[in-house]
Amino acid sequence: MTKKRRNLKQLFLFNGLLLLIAFILIQYSVINNTEEQEATESRPSNAGEENTSLQETENIYKAVLQGSFEERLVQFDQPAIPYNISFKNIVGRQMTLDDLKGQWVVLNFWASWCPPCITEMPSLQALQDQYGGQGVQVIGIGLDRQMDGPRLRQVMQKFNFGPVAGYYGDWTEIKKHFDIDALPTTYILSPNGQAVAKLSGHADWVDTGAKLYIESLID
Repeated sequence: MTKKRRNLKQLFLFNGLLLLIAFILIQYSVINNTEEQEATESRPSNAGEENTSLQETENIYKAVLQGSFEERLVQFDQPAIPYNISFKNIVGRQMTLDDLKGQWVVLNFWASWCPPCITEMPSLQALQDQYGGQGVQVIGIGLDRQMDGPRLRQVMQKFNFGPVAGYYGDWTEIKKHFDIDALPTTYILSPNGQAVAKLSGHADWVDTGAKLYIESLID
């Protein structure tokens, strides 16, 4: 009888141990899943959007680069004055498109996470350097979320960008008023503020075709 009780006691302890191990494993699984969910939820809300935007940009970028500058530039049959968007320069000064009237404006929208934008920016600066004194102003507005002056300075230093990249704006607000189907996207604005042309994707702005187009505007 004593031996039987001892066996039952051992069996009870063994089963209890198994239940304890199972409980610990279940708790670990629950905690692990919760932590993964919290980590996902704690990521910046724009992370997925930027990854999606980057993929869309790369896809469109590959498509739109099939052709010369002249073939890719869309000139509007009916130019129109766009919404007077506001943006800031690198020192935080508030600006609007109205501030740019009186000259031809090459209005470029870019982002620091966009490889084609990074590739394009030096040629935009070269365009400004060559034609800036002839009634042409190149403006590169960065559309990174949560961008500000100090962060923009870091980006410009990292990629060795010139002054044309020294502007930033609110992506959500600007997207309401400009048709930006890819980054980079560049609009050409006339001296009276009308949008006369658009180019999606990156371009070499000191290429012969681009320079001939800018010179035709000046003339």
